This record gives sequence, C-alpha cells and structure tokens, in this order.
Amino acid sequence: MASKAGYITSLARINQSVVKNRLYDVHCKSFFSITRTAYSTYSHKNAPSVLLW
Repeated sequence: MASKAGYITSLARINQSVVKNRLYDVHCKSFFSITRTAYSTYSHKNAPSVLLW
C-alpha cells in the first residue's frame, strides 16, 4: 500500500511539472508574439524603413 501511494505521489509530481512547463512555454510564446507585434507596430509608425521581423 505504501509503495502504491508513493507511485501515485510521484506520478502527480511528474504531471505537475509537465503542466508547469507547458504553461511556461505558452506564456513565453504569447509574451514573445505580443512584444513582436508591439515592436513592428512601433517601427511602422516611427521608421517605415526599419525591417520587420
């Protein structure tokens, strides 16, 4: 019974870390795209000659 509980606990930990990594990944990607959009908008308004990403 103790080993079963340990197994479940370790599974839960692995699941948690996977979910955290996925959330972190999604957050980083959305932040990057927002930054990119803001940058391209800014460069459009202020310096049309600047190459966009």
